[in-house]
Amino acid sequence: MPRTPLVEPADALTPAESARFARQIALPHIGVVGQRRLKNARVLVAGAGGLGSPVISYLAAAGVGTLVIVDDDTVEESNLPRQLIHAGAAPGTPKAESAAAEARRLNPFGDAVAVTERIGGSLGGIHLEGIHLVMDTTDDAAARLVLHDAAMAAGIPYVWGTAVGTDGMVSVFWADAPGGGVTLRDLHPDPLADTNRRCVVDGVTGPLCAAIGGVMAGETLKLIVGAGDVLLGRVLVFDALDTTWREVALRPA
Repeated sequence: MPRTPLVEPADALTPAESARFARQIALPHIGVVGQRRLKNARVLVAGAGGLGSPVISYLAAAGVGTLVIVDDDTVEESNLPRQLIHAGAAPGTPKAESAAAEARRLNPFGDAVAVTERIGGSLGGIHLEGIHLVMDTTDDAAARLVLHDAAMAAGIPYVWGTAVGTDGMVSVFWADAPGGGVTLRDLHPDPLADTNRRCVVDGVTGPLCAAIGGVMAGETLKLIVGAGDVLLGRVLVFDALDTTWREVALRPA
């Protein structure tokens, strides 16, 4: 079902932009106008780790105009097998800065802003004014809840995903969307209790992060240009060992 585009188109593309994004522009649901919407989009990505790495890479390469990347962590050697966006960064480099630098390389026509603040009991110094949607790739329950509630209050979509062990999930929450109203609390009635599974304990592989991050990026592009059905009221669940995807309907509690 066609959706209202989330972002107004930017000014005309330059010849260099048209050449770079030609294969996307050829898609009927994107076209020149859709590419101009991507150029005008401002997306906040919380987390530049296992999921943030493919999300940031794909959004930047697709021509999203501004990425605000929030992460207070630094690059460690153990990150590199799955966080490919930091492959050229020295250990100890702030992840937000490393990811922003790579995003600017992937999209020389856009911008990427690094924010090294920690999201905990509040957004801290992070602001959603002018942001079109929030992408949550964190693995911290308190941060997820704060990001979700801030996005709901601002009336913007919240694209959520997890990848731990051999399992991954993706969904979209947007209280103001037609037919929306489902929130993260409908999936997790006690979101702060969801703290047991972490990559540092249960492990994770790069391909799982790439699969989930790719779906998250795809949902975001669809929201921006107003194409297709997004995962509102639906949770997509991936089992990497069985190579199965299944969809679970989600209803307001």
